[in-house]
Amino acid sequence: MAGGRGLGGRIGFLGAAFLLVALAGFVASYAPAVPLARALRREAALDRVLTTARQGGDVAAQLRAQLRALGPALGSSARAIAGGGTTAADIAATIVKEKAAVRRRFTAQSAALARTTRWALALLALLAFGFGALLLSLDRERG
Repeated sequence: MAGGRGLGGRIGFLGAAFLLVALAGFVASYAPAVPLARALRREAALDRVLTTARQGGDVAAQLRAQLRALGPALGSSARAIAGGGTTAADIAATIVKEKAAVRRRFTAQSAALARTTRWALALLALLAFGFGALLLSLDRERG
């Protein structure tokens, strides 16, 4: 073999090609937790607003202040809650519905992210295979 590499050199090159896929998989394993973390943060904010709404009485001023304060954590849910009625019972019912909608949205986002991650890893595996085959064919041509 050229350069005295032999079988060990070819196996090393092929190992490097597949190491790329393993590294990408390791990094991608952190991505599916993102929608769950966002959903948990949103649900915690919705629970705080729900506590205020369940106090009864005239909670409109408290609710408006809380929606302003929790706006970034609530995201689009703040608009849904703001238009959910005027009584505490109506607002509480709207928050319960919004919590279910949040779960559905973030479950769908998690599924889409998982699907994209699987496709990306499959593509990287094919590219790594092609890289390994190229390296082995170049080594074969030299020998």
